[in-house]
Amino acid sequence: KHVPIYEKVEETKHIDFETTVTYFDGTAVNTVKSASAEISWKFDEKRHSDEYSDVDGYYYYVYYLDSKGKAVRIGITQKQSYSLKNLDADTLYSIRIVAYYKDGETGKKFRIESIDLDDFKTRIAAPEKITISYTANKKLATLKWSAVEGASGYILYEYNFETKEYERLAKQKGRSYSFNYTYGEKYRFYVKAYKTTDGKDSAGDGTKNTFIPSKKVTVSSDINCVKPGKKLTLKAVLSPSDSTDTIKWTTSNSDIAAVSSKGVVTGIENGKAVITATASSGKKTSFTVIVTDASISKTSRTVNVGQKYTLKINDYSEKVTWSTSNKKVATVTSKGVVTGASKGNATITAKLKNGAVFTCKIKVTKS
Repeated sequence: KHVPIYEKVEETKHIDFETTVTYFDGTAVNTVKSASAEISWKFDEKRHSDEYSDVDGYYYYVYYLDSKGKAVRIGITQKQSYSLKNLDADTLYSIRIVAYYKDGETGKKFRIESIDLDDFKTRIAAPEKITISYTANKKLATLKWSAVEGASGYILYEYNFETKEYERLAKQKGRSYSFNYTYGEKYRFYVKAYKTTDGKDSAGDGTKNTFIPSKKVTVSSDINCVKPGKKLTLKAVLSPSDSTDTIKWTTSNSDIAAVSSKGVVTGIENGKAVITATASSGKKTSFTVIVTDASISKTSRTVNVGQKYTLKINDYSEKVTWSTSNKKVATVTSKGVVTGASKGNATITAKLKNGAVFTCKIKVTKS
């Protein structure tokens, strides 16, 4: 807080506030928050310097006016704006600006005149954020929001998507609220703090957030295998697509395959591991990853109509099952021989006995 510097009118010459304002031309309170405010004013420095010779700059003294009318100086600036800080929330403030000019010959500052800003009242701050956590086995969601300094309590609203209006849920001192949720439903909440003074409540701005618990989780990947020491990125797909859930990745066997918080799987040694993607609201799905030394000879290839190309699985000696996504574009034999049939695109899939799947995208063009 600022240390008060009380200056009495009768004892301090430059606080003679009876001077008629002639060079000031308006003031403004631009931004008001719970603990700060931005103020500005207009002072015609050019006109004053034209009327007074040897002016070496202008200075503006900023004062609080207390309830008894005493001026408490809080700052000096050469700009025609000032940032008020360390204000008390939900408090009425009176501000006075006093203009001075510096005499170029003597170096002394001389008071010109003063102007009072319109009184303004600070607001209670809004909570910085609202978060949600889920207890999936009970289908219970819990909202929590950050504390607001000086608040007596909080008011919680829920948005009604049918009426398109916020409806008041609770007025409380605590910073959490629990409710039963439904997968796939959209929930939007608004929280604002209030302060009680002399039995009356005053509330400030609020914070809102939307939460959509997913009703389904799937894992997307072109292949399900990775070599030891190599990486495979899995992608979790939530339904609905605008779900606000986060995903937690886990592995059934970290000695076979590890998985990062972003779904990046690292092969450790040959074998199988089940990778599970769990949404924060409870839904989950599993994806089996095969760690193998095997690999496909090509992942993409262009062939002409009637042209043949043989795909191979490297470092693998057991049976491979080959298939095509579009026989009209490209065919494939049990030995992995691909033949271009007509112009277009097709995907050739090789499935290994251990469950590993490899693909090759074939583009067929006319010769």
